[in-house]
Amino acid sequence: MTAFGAYELGRRLGAGGMGEVFLARRLADGQQVVIKRVLPGLASRPGFVERFLHEVQVLARLHSPCIVRVFDFGEVDGRWFLAMEHVEGLDVAAWLARGPVSLSAACRVVLEGASGLMAAHGARDAAGRATPVVHRDVSPHNLLVDLDGSVKLIDFGVASLGGQGESGGKLAYAAPEQLMDELTSPHGDQYSLGVVAWECLAGQRAFGDVEDVELIRLVTEVGVRPLPASVPSSLAALVQRMTALAPSARFGSMSEVREAWLEVVRGLRLEVGPAALASRAVVEQARPVLPLPAPGDRERQPLSVVETAALGVIRDGMSAEEAEAAIDARTLDGAPFALDVLQGLVEKGALRAEDRDGERRFFR
Repeated sequence: MTAFGAYELGRRLGAGGMGEVFLARRLADGQQVVIKRVLPGLASRPGFVERFLHEVQVLARLHSPCIVRVFDFGEVDGRWFLAMEHVEGLDVAAWLARGPVSLSAACRVVLEGASGLMAAHGARDAAGRATPVVHRDVSPHNLLVDLDGSVKLIDFGVASLGGQGESGGKLAYAAPEQLMDELTSPHGDQYSLGVVAWECLAGQRAFGDVEDVELIRLVTEVGVRPLPASVPSSLAALVQRMTALAPSARFGSMSEVREAWLEVVRGLRLEVGPAALASRAVVEQARPVLPLPAPGDRERQPLSVVETAALGVIRDGMSAEEAEAAIDARTLDGAPFALDVLQGLVEKGALRAEDRDGERRFFR
């Protein structure tokens, strides 16, 4: 164990272009937490701390049992950190990869995800003014199933306040308007949760395994295909409405989504309590899953539009500064966001980061 301010750091669970993630123990009471710590030197880059604190600001304002909690943040010996709830379980992507799931389990994932998004979309500032938080990256990878059967939404790193912010998210789950660089809204999160619902009910990828260019065409022009006939038509109708190409054709809010699902669940007499998920999670004895995707698993962590474009301009051995400049020139405007893209590429296994001669370099 390594001392770090009010914590002791244990096993390192992952690292990316921007930070490291550790299992840790809070000294005051021994509680196990997750520490996300920024890499040395990054805090001196213009705008970087502001972007890191953006995620803190977003998470700290959200209070829901269906959203991972933030306990603390700050700076220790020049290293910025975020202390978060440790969720022992597995993400929905890994959970689905282990085989078909019941209708009850699939519906619980959707209902819990909707509850978390209701809290985000209904957020208010200290003065009580409505300031909705749009997640913009809802996917099976960002929904964790705890061993007790609860579901928690994680990774608000690309979230926007009131719909403002750069495009983000994974191609296969991003709403059509998000891929067309239009203003994001809660309707985009609804679409993404609808795709997750489709995959939980069908037990397969909504758009199959296609190249990125074709995937963008399917998402923006064709839409999600019909669910298999084995899925009850009442559930299929809910998913169809949530994933409509036009935001105006979807439900008016996540509250409406949740109420509609509850009504259908009652009609089908499905049991959607914690037991719908807990029994499977406990039997699997899942390893802890944390708010940092496992490196080296590119298929499990699909790339976003921006990440796909950025990967095309990275050459082996590029320094962090060179990589940021290349990304800025091709896709973005502003080094802080370029750093986020590099982190995502490393975390998803598309790039490898190595420290050589005191400088971080990237390799494909």
